[in-house]
Formats: sequence, C-alpha cells, structure tokens
Amino acid sequence: MLDPEYHIRLLQGVTQATHCLLTLSDRHEAMHLALAHLGKALAVDRVYIFQNHTDPVTQSLLASQWWEWTPERSSLPFNNLELQNLSYATILRRWYDYLSQGKPITGYQDELPEWEKQLLGDRQVCSLLVLPIFVDQHFWGFVEFDDCQSDRQWTAEEIEILNTVADSFGGAIAHHRAETELNTIQTKLEAAIEERTFKLKAAVKQLQAEIDEKETIATQLRYNAYHDPLTGLPNRSLFIDHLQKAIEKVKESKEYKFAILFLDLDRFKVVNDTLGHTLGDRLLIELSKRLDRILQKQSHLSIEATPIAHLGSDEFAILLTDISAFSQANQLAESIHQDMTRPFVIESHQILSTVSIGIALSSTGYQRPEQVLRDADIVMYHAKSKGRARYEVFDLETHTRVMNQLKLENDLRRAVQLLESPDTLKDNQFIVYYQPITCLQTGEIAGFEALLRWQHPELGMVSPVQFIPIAEETGLIALLGQWVLEEACNQLRRWESYGHHRLTMAVNLSGCQLSRPDLLEKIDQIIHQSQIHAHYLKLEITESMIINNAEYVKQVLSQLKERSIKLCMDDFGTGYSSLSYLHRFPLDILKIDKSFVSNMGESGEHSDIVRTIINLAHHLKMQVIAEGVETLGQLKILSELGCEWGQGYFFSRPIDSQKVLDLLENQNRPWFLK
Repeated sequence: MLDPEYHIRLLQGVTQATHCLLTLSDRHEAMHLALAHLGKALAVDRVYIFQNHTDPVTQSLLASQWWEWTPERSSLPFNNLELQNLSYATILRRWYDYLSQGKPITGYQDELPEWEKQLLGDRQVCSLLVLPIFVDQHFWGFVEFDDCQSDRQWTAEEIEILNTVADSFGGAIAHHRAETELNTIQTKLEAAIEERTFKLKAAVKQLQAEIDEKETIATQLRYNAYHDPLTGLPNRSLFIDHLQKAIEKVKESKEYKFAILFLDLDRFKVVNDTLGHTLGDRLLIELSKRLDRILQKQSHLSIEATPIAHLGSDEFAILLTDISAFSQANQLAESIHQDMTRPFVIESHQILSTVSIGIALSSTGYQRPEQVLRDADIVMYHAKSKGRARYEVFDLETHTRVMNQLKLENDLRRAVQLLESPDTLKDNQFIVYYQPITCLQTGEIAGFEALLRWQHPELGMVSPVQFIPIAEETGLIALLGQWVLEEACNQLRRWESYGHHRLTMAVNLSGCQLSRPDLLEKIDQIIHQSQIHAHYLKLEITESMIINNAEYVKQVLSQLKERSIKLCMDDFGTGYSSLSYLHRFPLDILKIDKSFVSNMGESGEHSDIVRTIINLAHHLKMQVIAEGVETLGQLKILSELGCEWGQGYFFSRPIDSQKVLDLLENQNRPWFLK
C-alpha cells in the first residue's frame, strides 16, 4: 500500500504529465514537461525516454535516448553519447525480451547481469524501473526511471500507475505521427487543388481509387486461385498449367525434354501428432524455402522455368523444363536428399525429416498433366515403401509393382478392420510369433519378443518387411500394435498358468502409438486385464522415434518406467541419434542391431564396435541384447565381451505359441554350453 501523501503526489504528477502530452502541440516541450512532472512526483534522480530504430547497415534493432530529465537540468535530445545506438541483440537482449512482451524491468543494480551493472554503474544507478512504450501496438521504445540514492523497490501499484503514463507517451507519439501524416496529405491535397478544381480532382481520384481497388482485388483473387496460402508457392492448378505447356512443347519438338519430381515428406503425421499442426505448418514453410535454395544452387537448370509447387498436405512437386538430359532429375533428387540430412530448427526443436521422391519423365509420352502426376505419385509411393528417404524413376515395371503395393495396402486395411469385428477369432488374419531371448551365460530362455505376422488369404504369409512400412505410413500400426500388445500379454499369462514363470515379453512400440495421448491408459488396461506383472513387460522403441520430440518421449518413457515396465532401445546404431542421447532417457536395455553382430568374426572385425556399445551400455547401467546371432563364433565373442542376452536364428526362429510351449517344456542345458 502506497503512502497516502505520496500516492496523491504521484497521481497529480501523472495527471500533469498526461495533460502536457495531450494539450501541448510542441512534442519536445510536451515530453520535457511530462518527464519533469513525473520525476518530481516520484522523487527520482533521472527519467529517460529511449526510442527504437534500425541500424541502416546491419538492420539490427537499436535504442537511443531522446529525452532526459534530472533535478538539476532538462537537456535537449541526444545529450548523452554513451546512451545512443544501444543494441538489443547484444547489450539489451534481456530488456527486449521483457519489454517487447509488455513486461516491466525493475531491480537493484546488484541483482542485474554483469553488463547491465556496468552500464548502470557508470551512471551511478542504484535501482531502476523500465516500462515499454507501444505505438499502434508496436514496441516503440521505453521510459526509464533511475534512483541513484537508494535501492528502491518499485511496487506493483506504482508500476500500474506509471504504465498509464507510458500509454500516454505512446498516444502522444501516435497523435504526433498522425498529425504529421495528416499535414503531409493536406499539403499534397492543396497542391492538387491549385492545379484543378476540387470537385474534378475528387471525382477523378475517387474513380481511380475504385479502379485500383477492383484491379487489386482481381489480382489478389487470381493469385489466390493459383498459389498455396501457406507457402506462397504455386498450387496444383498452376502447376498443371505449366505441365500442360511442357507437354505441348514435347509434341512440337522431339528434342524437348522435361521431368517432374513428386516429393512427399516422410513421417509428417508423426510431426503433426507430437509437435502440433502449427509446427507442422512451419516445417512445410521451411521445406519450401529449402527446396528453393537447393534449386538456386543448380547452375545447370533454368530457375525461371523450374517452378516448385505445393500440391497439398505434405506433397510438393518440381518441374524441370527444357533439360539436356533426364539424369539432371536424378542429380537434383540426390541434392535434395543430401541437403535433408541437416535438421530443421523450429522454435528450439530440431526436426530431422526426409522426403521420398518419385520422378516421371517426358519420354513416357504423356498426353495429359494428370497422367504425369499420377505416375510420379505412384513411383513416389514405391520409393516410400522401399524404406523412405530415396527416389525412384517411373517405368512400366514399377507401375505394375506399385499397383500391387496399393492392393496390398487395401487388403491390409480390411484385415485390420476385422480385428474390431465381433468374429475376430474366426476372421483374424494376424498371428503373433515369438522369438526366444536367451541368456548367454546359462543358456536358459529368459523371455521372448512378440513379432507380428500376416496370413493373407490369397498370398499366404506376407513378410513384415512388406506390410509394416505400409501400416506405419497409414497409421494402421496403432491398432495393430495395440492388438499385438494384448495378445502377447495374454499369452505370457497363459504360459505362467502352465508353470513357466519369470519369462519376459518384449513388444515393439511404434512412433504412432508413442504419440497417442491414450497410450498409458491403454497399456494400464492391458496389464490389468491380462493380470501379468508389469516388470515382466518390455517395450521396445527405436532411435528414430525419440529424435523429433525428445522431451515429450522422455516424459512418456518416465511414466512407463514408474509402472516398472522395462524399456529397451531397439536396433541401436541404425537411427538418427548419437550416443549422447542414451543417458537422457530412462532405458534399461540396449539391443545391438544385427548388422553389427553379423559382421563380427573370430578375427575381430567389427568386434571393437560391439565392444564399445556393450561397454557404453554397462557404463549407463543398461543390459545388452545382441540381435541376429546366427553362429557359434558370434555367440562366443558376445559372451566374452560381456553381453547378457542373445536373440537370433542360432537359438530359434520366430515360432508360434504352441511351439514355444513345446520348447519350454523340453528345455535342457544347450549343447553349445557343454
């Protein structure tokens, strides 16, 4: 609560200052008198007003003192050279962060950062209050109150009262600016009146304004009709127009060549689901800019004749016209893939993303633009199905192959829908196989990994390599993953009922599942319904799942860890992340990818890499499972290196639940340990 006498004096000072700002036509005089009233009312030692302006060379934002009041004098503008051209980027970084958001800055000298202490110490400031000045909702500058006698603590009430004065300063500046602009307009109008009569000038001006407005609207409508509102790039309609012209030129000249690149952002749905659609849109904008920069570097291409289009969602297209060789399309695709190895940095998020590219060439003999886009889209889909982050060129063989792939996707959708039908047991096409995880020291089976298999009614057993990427791309993996988790937990409970206790069950968790807000709720339900102990459940994630939204993933994994669920990093060494990522996540187990294990030999090749991974895991208090163990030599090396568990064809292929039961009931000491 302010002292009543001081409160009255402060309000009188604010009133007098506001009166000066509103009534005096001379802006400098109004500012000086307003500062004097405030300074006296507040009993401070200095009051400044700083105005923002842009450095004409570097275009960085600066602040300079324009007015100052002290009890001894009230000087003209620019009286302190050391208070001119202060940079927000270096000296006033913290001030800009606060003031531009409408927040005040207050404090004692001893509480301030070192560079601020030095700046204020030169002026013998003990405490200060800085308030932003906004003009037409833009951060214009600030007013500063200095106390050089004591460590004054500014109250919220004082700040609230003085904020009204800061608003008055902004209003006075806006009023002066408006008056200046009005005077300029009036001068021009008077000059026009001298040349013609007022009525004729007004009529002509009005008519011209209407014509300009209609032309502007028409121009904008034409632009909007042919450009994407998010990226500003040509849209599908304009791209088809360009493509039609290219087709016509091919008909006129056999030497004329063109190609299109159809690009689709890989795993864009995961970015939207984890980081939100706003950041997803920002990613599309940044991608469009990056594609433009890549094209600018292609000196052999005619940039004016090489439009980039945003076709919708996460799809882009590039048209290469009048090229000398079709190989230029391949070169551009390789340049794009190379550049995409750099992460996008958006609001402190590092997003590593890739694109799948389909290329269609004019040599196919197209008659309509839609045919070109169709084939490029088809072959792009083929590139995506082969592992993403690659490109494919369209040919008739590819067309047949991709059409088969599309049919497989439709069949997969129907098969997944059957999982939700009442007759799931009767119509279900999916099977869970189990591959043993064996202790390398005792030879005993410690647990199993649940692996999904698809028994297609016409094609027979479809390889996971064929349908899992489709399931991930379409989002079907979420329902499949939940079903596998339910089946695996129920199966583990059945084995326990047969007397096989303390077995673990490892289940793969997809990126789509990890991003779902109901993941923890679903897992809790499955554990409760199956009546297994949570510490026997292992959930496996891959490195690529944590790279785009590490903090969110860390939060989810920590909540899983609290439930005693074991967490495993699968296929280590094949993803985007580095070793430094491991210590940030609550992981229990590291699975060495089979590509490292398969390249080990008794002579020692690649063994050093595996040794390093095992030592790193142990240093981080993690256990290790080696995948893809296929030979006795590999097993011996892994055992000598201290690897706890092994998994691979050397022990057993993935088998159905009945064969697992036979395996468990006939388990003896393995021959390789005798």
